[in-house]
Amino acid sequence: NFPAEKSQLYYKKLTPYSEQNSVFKKIDPSRTRFQFQLPFYDDELRWDPFDNAEAFDLKSVSISLLAYRMDISMDDVNPSLQLQKTFRNNLYFFSAPPGSTDPQITIHINSAHLEKVRTSIAFMLAALLALATVGWIIWHPIILPYFQKESIWATRIKNVAKKETL
Repeated sequence: NFPAEKSQLYYKKLTPYSEQNSVFKKIDPSRTRFQFQLPFYDDELRWDPFDNAEAFDLKSVSISLLAYRMDISMDDVNPSLQLQKTFRNNLYFFSAPPGSTDPQITIHINSAHLEKVRTSIAFMLAALLALATVGWIIWHPIILPYFQKESIWATRIKNVAKKETL
């Protein structure tokens, strides 16, 4: 279980970390997985998991872009202020000693690779849209009349309705 009710993730793009460039996440303590929505990012994220002396296990960190998921090596998830990281029972254990007021974790990500993935996805979606448009231009003279003609059932229902009104 995660020991806090809220957590904060800082992101940046060629600027220092700031409250404006951060996301708060309300945490359900019974959940073992949660995610932050990021509008942009640089090579490092800063996660402030909680505000005092607490401890938790962390199995993995990943970033998702549509259907693409990139796992972050736990070697790139490091305590940077008032936290200690150890490995036990196949999990990474983070603990903040008594008196901690602002524990922080730095997460290094390969933003250049993610930018390539984002660009590839954008080109793929643009190509699919272009293909659909060209397909519509070529096939609409055949498809449109098919969908505009009445079905046999619609004709029967109209005929029954006409007979009932007479």
